[in-house]
Amino acid sequence: MSTENGKFAEVVLGRDHPRFHRLFTYSVPEELKEDVRPGSRVWVSLGGQYLEGYVTGLLSHTDVSEIKPIKQVLGEGPVFSIELITLARWMEEYYLCPLLRVLKAMLPPTATRAVKNQVRLTPLTEDEWIEVVCRWEEFYPEAAGILTYLKQHGETTVTRLARLDPQNYLKTLEILASQGLISGQLALGETRRRKGKQHAEEEEVPSEYPVQRILTREQESALDQILDGMEDENPRPILLHGVTASGKTEIYLRAVEQALGRGRGSMVLVPEISLTPQMTGVFKERFGRQVAILHSRLTGSERRREWNRLQSGEASIVIGARSAVFAPVRSLGLIIMDEEHEVSYKQDSTPRYHCREVARKRAEINQALLVLGSATPSVESYHRAVSGEYRLVRLAQRVESRPLPQVCLVDMREEIRDGNRSIFSRRLQDQLLSTWEKGEQSILFLNRRGFASFVSCRKCGYVMRCSFCDVALTYHQSDGRLRCHYCDQKRRRPPACPECGSSMLRQFGLGTQRVEEETRKLLPEARIVRADFDTLGMKDGENCLERFKRGEAEVLIGTQMIAKGLDFPMVTLVGVITADISLNQPDFRSGERTFQLLTQVAGRAGRGEVPGEVVIQTYSPEHYSLLTSMGHDYQGFFRAEIQYRQNLGYPPYSQMIRVLISGPDESSVRTGSELLARYLEAAIAKDPTATTILGPAPAPLSRIRGQHRWQLVLKGDLDRMRPELLCGLERFQAYNPHSKINIAVDVEPYSLL
Repeated sequence: MSTENGKFAEVVLGRDHPRFHRLFTYSVPEELKEDVRPGSRVWVSLGGQYLEGYVTGLLSHTDVSEIKPIKQVLGEGPVFSIELITLARWMEEYYLCPLLRVLKAMLPPTATRAVKNQVRLTPLTEDEWIEVVCRWEEFYPEAAGILTYLKQHGETTVTRLARLDPQNYLKTLEILASQGLISGQLALGETRRRKGKQHAEEEEVPSEYPVQRILTREQESALDQILDGMEDENPRPILLHGVTASGKTEIYLRAVEQALGRGRGSMVLVPEISLTPQMTGVFKERFGRQVAILHSRLTGSERRREWNRLQSGEASIVIGARSAVFAPVRSLGLIIMDEEHEVSYKQDSTPRYHCREVARKRAEINQALLVLGSATPSVESYHRAVSGEYRLVRLAQRVESRPLPQVCLVDMREEIRDGNRSIFSRRLQDQLLSTWEKGEQSILFLNRRGFASFVSCRKCGYVMRCSFCDVALTYHQSDGRLRCHYCDQKRRRPPACPECGSSMLRQFGLGTQRVEEETRKLLPEARIVRADFDTLGMKDGENCLERFKRGEAEVLIGTQMIAKGLDFPMVTLVGVITADISLNQPDFRSGERTFQLLTQVAGRAGRGEVPGEVVIQTYSPEHYSLLTSMGHDYQGFFRAEIQYRQNLGYPPYSQMIRVLISGPDESSVRTGSELLARYLEAAIAKDPTATTILGPAPAPLSRIRGQHRWQLVLKGDLDRMRPELLCGLERFQAYNPHSKINIAVDVEPYSLL
């Protein structure tokens, strides 16, 4: 890829179709040479139609025989930097994803709005123009008026065109677009102002984070190693493994301060949007207007403003969730990825990238330092650290030498044998009462929302299931409805069994609503708040965490959104209602996720002056994930987990690619999966020991939103598997008789469900 002005340009077309998923070459007219640069948005012709595209590079010569010229440069200046184009080309190859989809994920807010709101006339000769207008004036004068306006004014907005035909402008624009006379995605919704939202700079939450004047010896050592890494020309990533409340945030702040002093920008990534305001408050208190925020809850205008502040250099620090990894930070010198183990860093739609790997590549391109922080690092990251690929920095003590909470494991099988059929063990009941009487706070954790996990008929065994997904519906007592947590289908709970007519329908299992009800029975005078996906959609849902932090409630009940990153000094008790939900998932990472979740939620206890206690209820007390979590023993967990992975050849001892085949017709999906498997087996025939193919088989969640799902999993070395997979996919696409089959490729998947 050349970055200088050239005679030819490589262009990615903005049409998302397999036959357009390659680079096209166009000539650069003399009058456009100053404007056509890598990252420019352009208007080009192909097969008699005009399309939008993005320039990815300039060439001085080409072997292509028939070259068409670029018609027009759109917008003001490039929408992508050369750095981001380099990153996009790497993501295209690494994640086997069309380059267009990667670029769309990177599009700045300004470019997104321009694509969606701007309408332009397709280039026509003067004779063609006269013929078109005359024809439309005869039977659709309003359309002719819009065409004439575009001819006179060039590219304009949907809002302005609406004034020419107030009653039918949307229909008119759709007709003109279908005839190929105008282009642009006609999305009126983008033009409506979103009211009632605060600006990004007004969203910050006042920080109660204490300013740490003196670092502990461990913190000083950790910071020194990070600063040494920032001096290296090509620094190794650093894994900062620090127990909960060990002061990682203070180290982040001081490292960013040092980067600013050296004229380098910084990026701070967090796993959840809900954690962004808290981190923002801490950093804005320290660095003021130098901090920009990027996450999906901002309005379009807010995102554009923050993006422009970074692009202009007004802001040098960005804080945000996964997509902030593409932010235009100038002279990027430091990338911090907090809670690096979190699964939310993995994108679950195309492009299916992992933020950690993209951040690592972006740090490499900028010769910047990547710092990965976690109390429970991912097995892959820790393996890289102990093998020397990463630099390992440890924080083994909490700040001010506060003790880690005492963890008690309760075997619920014994509780049942002793006659206790409550969802609370006797120990947890006693501790809840004691904590409330002392005026301290408690957290109850259950990673399942709703009141009951399913509704079943005790006479015939019928289970109420979603009609679009292969899952049981969850009962929510607050509105008396059954809900699917995958497609959001809602149904009223029937008075009788739909299968046999019996009145013996009963709720089974439990969710956070049920825990809340039982807690109110145990502590009738306590103030209780619940934080899960359902309450966050309610009017006062987003205030419940702040109310709890201010001491306006004694008990907080929640799902995994309360398990990390939150600092409640008055919490002295954490109760895990059942640790077995995540442990029994059909996924090789279930043990890792269980240990991480338990350790993180346990870390919410004892962060203040009073020591904490954690009660973990389980039916599998012998599992190593639970036993090691009792002693906050990450090394012990890692030794057991890595042995399990090695024995079965799971990552990091192999790499995986998941191919998900889906469609509305189960027979076609199954046949297509078997056909693709045969092509893949043929592709690996030269070296069958290098790649193992698992499947085809129905996915654990075999139907979601009406789509039947089968999957193939490839295990081996990515560099070998990529060409084999591409070869198999090309043959499949060429001979695939089932046009309604969708294929999604997930490199290094984080879920096999």
